[in-house]
Amino acid sequence: MKRFYLIEILFILLGIALVAAVLRYPKQILVKLPWEIFKLFVKVLLRPFSALFLILALPLKFLAERNKWAIAGPLEKLINWAWDTDSNEDDKPYSSSKNLKVNFVEGEKYIQVISSNQTSEGLIDESLELLQGHHAKNEFSFSRKGTGSLISIPRTITFYDFHLLVQHFSNEVGPRNSFGIYKSEKITYYIFQDLKTANNLVGITSSKKLFSIYMLDDLEEKQFLKLNQKLKIDTGWIGIFGLLSKTET
Repeated sequence: MKRFYLIEILFILLGIALVAAVLRYPKQILVKLPWEIFKLFVKVLLRPFSALFLILALPLKFLAERNKWAIAGPLEKLINWAWDTDSNEDDKPYSSSKNLKVNFVEGEKYIQVISSNQTSEGLIDESLELLQGHHAKNEFSFSRKGTGSLISIPRTITFYDFHLLVQHFSNEVGPRNSFGIYKSEKITYYIFQDLKTANNLVGITSSKKLFSIYMLDDLEEKQFLKLNQKLKIDTGWIGIFGLLSKTET
């Protein structure tokens, strides 16, 4: 009588699926997935200390935001995490009423840094290893003004990698200290890290349409802006560059 190795076949199929997933999404599987597992472990381990952490961290958060320290952004995320350890809000994309497709390769891309104690060149240099595509530092150009700078991003950069850079700069220089700019003949938009979640970027187009991008989506396939006029986004701080009127949308 022949034996059917159902369990063995199942494990083989799961192994093939895992290999295919790693080949298709290497960064998500090899970097993001272990990181999410590690964060879950740390949450469970440190849950009893979250109240004490909040007591100590809130005054530091106030000083960091007031003095525009680079730790303000990461500290904000740690406080949100400690405040509600059971919340999955960071993992939820915002809803959309319509998807606005972007022909990304056609446009110019920039990152505007308002103020930073770190050099933009240094931040780009350390960011290159995070990108899925291969880029050299000399593909970027830098225009300095005071403590800020405007970084010209290579046109060949992918939709995912550009927005990963926007997210990385926000984490490094602090909230409301940097944002991404995309300009083409059809659309111009400004985008930055959402302060309420970890995986959403939010922004506004030059025609005042609010949108989000979810960084855990397959952004090579989903190259569009998720429009939603109900999003609560403060765009007034971008207005200092004369890009938008100083109103909270």
